[in-house]
Amino acid sequence: MVLTPTLPYPLDSGGNIRLYHLAKRLSSTCEIHLLPRLLPQSQSAEHERSLKAETGVTAIHHVEKVGRWTLRRRLWRRVDFWRHSPHSISLDVDPDYAETLKQLLRRYHFDAALVVNLYMFQYRRYLSGFPVFYNANDIESVKYRRWYGRESLSQKRRLLHGLQRIAVERFEARVGMRSAAVFVTSPTDGAHFQRLGGAGRILVAPNGVDFEYFRARAPASFSGRPRILFMGSFFYKPNLQAAVFLRDQLMPRLRAEHPEVALDLVGNTAGVPDVATWHDPPAGVYFHGRVGDVRPFLQSCQVFVCPIFIGSGTRIKVLEAMATGTPVVATSLGAEGIESEDQQGIVIADSVERMAAAVSKLLSNRQLCAEVGRRGRELVERRYSWDVAAGVMAQAIGRSIQS
Repeated sequence: MVLTPTLPYPLDSGGNIRLYHLAKRLSSTCEIHLLPRLLPQSQSAEHERSLKAETGVTAIHHVEKVGRWTLRRRLWRRVDFWRHSPHSISLDVDPDYAETLKQLLRRYHFDAALVVNLYMFQYRRYLSGFPVFYNANDIESVKYRRWYGRESLSQKRRLLHGLQRIAVERFEARVGMRSAAVFVTSPTDGAHFQRLGGAGRILVAPNGVDFEYFRARAPASFSGRPRILFMGSFFYKPNLQAAVFLRDQLMPRLRAEHPEVALDLVGNTAGVPDVATWHDPPAGVYFHGRVGDVRPFLQSCQVFVCPIFIGSGTRIKVLEAMATGTPVVATSLGAEGIESEDQQGIVIADSVERMAAAVSKLLSNRQLCAEVGRRGRELVERRYSWDVAAGVMAQAIGRSIQS
């Protein structure tokens, strides 16, 4: 049984990509039942059919409306959840999801459960009689601290956020004690989790790349108009902030030295329609929105830029860019969790001046682009395969079930 906040389809976010590839590989050794809390508002049936056909997932269950929930009953259910989880997490509680989960547990015999996302761990209380595993796409308490640590807040709001951060840290620390194992995406995240004081097994199941899908580009593809690329879901605050940085700070500096340089922004804009108005070809900014295939953009740009300043976890988009042989210029946080010796395939730049200089150097030397990109491809081939992550999970789950 997999408890997940969303259906991992289409593959338009890091969380969806990770769960999709893990489910695809784990389904060869076990039956997988998904219980997503939310389903796409459109094309849900088509997405479900595609997901099952492509991954081999056994069943996708829907949250059912279980009777009528009176106001009094809903309030009591929320109060009941607040006893077990922080306020900011329990606000996300869905009584119907809890009831559907309990019905499925009575109907099926599950050997193990995988909980995806800290917000879903509040339903852990219903899972008993079999091992429960937690998949940490990132470390929520670290993300929480970084998000609000950079903002200008009133004393009152700073105090409230500080109290919630402490509550989230304590809740996250208890996850290890209540899990057969915690799967993190990198040793960096594992160290963050350990610093929380959480007990239990912490296993690194790294993010990966589908190398058959993301093939290495030819050196000749670096010719043509200079282009830089950023992609991500723009409803996610770190990605939106990165896009603003690229448009308002990096591009003016680059165009002063490379007047023809273009910035391509690719990604989902659900909830932030104003981003689409950024499309401004005279200024070199091209906004493409959500696309079905990101490979043509990765194959035609000279540099992939990832100026992430807040957040946590390992960026799958960086690994995908490296897999195509595209050089990456990123902030330390943008490259966090990727183990690269001597900046192999990645150039680290934590200020707009350094990022502009690094990108400009690559745009001025297409042979250097190809060389840095080649080293990046070699790195991800050695270390970042989805088979590695699925193998770690399958071994841990198998041993727990047998014991």
